[in-house]
Amino acid sequence: MEKLLKIKIEQNKKRPNFLAQDSHKLKRIKNKWRKGRGSDSKVRHKLKGRKMRVEDGYRTPRKVRGLTLTGLKKLYISNIDQLNNASLENVCIVINKTVGMRKKIEIIKLCINKKLKILGCKKPEELIKNQEDKFKNKKETNVKEKKVKTENKSEEKAKEVNKKEIKEENNTEK
Repeated sequence: MEKLLKIKIEQNKKRPNFLAQDSHKLKRIKNKWRKGRGSDSKVRHKLKGRKMRVEDGYRTPRKVRGLTLTGLKKLYISNIDQLNNASLENVCIVINKTVGMRKKIEIIKLCINKKLKILGCKKPEELIKNQEDKFKNKKETNVKEKKVKTENKSEEKAKEVNKKEIKEENNTEK
């Protein structure tokens, strides 16, 4: 397996970026592979100095396809149930980008407890600590803002009541 992983790494280094002809010139041509079909296409004719064509011989060995460079399978997780139900042998965890920060923290804590590797998160303990501090600060500021709003509302109501009393006094005097 290690030998196949080394072969995979070497092939990844040698593999060119397969891009459509003139994709760097025109914005409407996306940076992905499109086969050259024109009669005068330099890529189709395999002219020297042009982009490489997608052909046989660039794939990695079948046993290590889809594995990371360390030989682990990627397991995409979007909730805690998926993590609990999955078999976790030779697996590294990738948390989907659609997952919010609170759920992400829960998933990371569970991964740390199960001693699983998480891709895309170099220092999970620091991430958890920083985010929990942010949540606490946000809660404190929200509580303070609510107090200020309620105080302002009570002051405004008191002013309105005073104005009404003054108007009533003026009306009774007339």
